[in-house]
Amino acid sequence: MNLLTSNPDLQSLSIAQDSPGLSDQFYHTLGDKCHNLTELCLYSVVLNDTRLDIIGNTCKLLQGVRFADDWGGAPNAISRFTTDGIVRLAKSCKHLETVIFSSKCLTPTSLIPFVRYCRHLKKLSSETPGVLSPMLVDALVEADTHLLELGGIWKAERSQSYANWGRAFASLQKLFLPFSGSLPSGSALAHVAHSFGALETLVLQVDTLPLDLLWALARGTRNLKLLLLNSSHLCNCRVELAAVIRSNPSLENLYLRGQLSISDCAVFALSTCKNLSQFSASITNIVSGIELSDASVIELAEQCPNLTDLDGVQCASLTDASVYALARCCPKLRMLTLDKCFLVTEAALSEIMLRCTSLIKLHVCARTISADAVRRLHSIQKRFSEEECFILRVE
Repeated sequence: MNLLTSNPDLQSLSIAQDSPGLSDQFYHTLGDKCHNLTELCLYSVVLNDTRLDIIGNTCKLLQGVRFADDWGGAPNAISRFTTDGIVRLAKSCKHLETVIFSSKCLTPTSLIPFVRYCRHLKKLSSETPGVLSPMLVDALVEADTHLLELGGIWKAERSQSYANWGRAFASLQKLFLPFSGSLPSGSALAHVAHSFGALETLVLQVDTLPLDLLWALARGTRNLKLLLLNSSHLCNCRVELAAVIRSNPSLENLYLRGQLSISDCAVFALSTCKNLSQFSASITNIVSGIELSDASVIELAEQCPNLTDLDGVQCASLTDASVYALARCCPKLRMLTLDKCFLVTEAALSEIMLRCTSLIKLHVCARTISADAVRRLHSIQKRFSEEECFILRVE
């Protein structure tokens, strides 16, 4: 309370974990003393319609609101606000640009009437399952919003109306979509991927990644800088992934997770991304998931001198040639993981540790590294702590 009374010009306020002091009077004081507040973040704080009304009636300049039932290790708050409560908030706070709601109070239709009053909305996110739906997309178009960022747990389903989807996504620069359930082939998202021309960040996590969606992304995206794909079930997408990469030469960060299958064609495509900084492939299905050769890794090293992180290279066929290429061509390398690359030797590792002076983390699993070699390598880079440098011997 003292914080509010002594800082009348406060523009941003974050509160994590509810306490007895956060009574209705606190919210009255918030409105009375902080007329210039533009951003309010409440985590693990009990909210109800009364408190939302106080916020809406007094903090007219709010541009960003973040409400979440849980925060870190704090116990989950049990909010009791209704759809009518957040609608009244939207009507009162006419300048809302950022809205992040994650609460059990939300129903699959809660945000639909809410966004109709958010004419200036730029960022919308909700981790409450089912809240992001085709009906919400229609409401966003009705409100004539020009979203730049959309995220949350999407409800995977088919939709027969694609026109509004294209209009809603046309201005998007960032799209975060962890889907609840499998995304069916022929989904609405695949049909509107042609509207993703402005997209720079795409995070897509599904049970099974449809290949037609990847082909649609290859046709519709041109400016991706960050791409994260995660498929829980095995997805043989070698050619499709390469097509997406080739369509986005500005790609700087590529993260592959789950059971995606990648091969040389994807890595050769990645070598055309001259500004590539991070490539991480945490593939769980190692047997059929990663099929790389020295040729593709060498090409990647030679064409991407700005590479700083290479993580998850897990292929038994890679040799010292790949490591020498990285040492020679990627002086900015900071993190390198060579797991199950059993043909890599001490000589190549010594070379990369000597040449890549920015290296701070090296994870290696190689049969050819002896205990004595490990000690010698540690002596080369004494600035590595035991937690930062793991050079493991595999019997």
